[in-house]
Amino acid sequence: MANEYAKAEGKDAENQKYFILLIMTDGDINDFERTKDEIVKASELPMSIIIIGVGDEDFTQMHMY
Repeated sequence: MANEYAKAEGKDAENQKYFILLIMTDGDINDFERTKDEIVKASELPMSIIIIGVGDEDFTQMHMY
């Protein structure tokens, strides 16, 4: 949803906007491949993504290479 919003709002060259997406997670990702694909798509948009891990769960899936 954030990608679609940034894509739609970023089309106006004279009134361009920049977005920051904050994701707070407990480390459990239900659909890792889809999440990863959406983050890769966002890399072409005027957007930064900040991921914050909360709790003491295993966050090894959140490491991007």
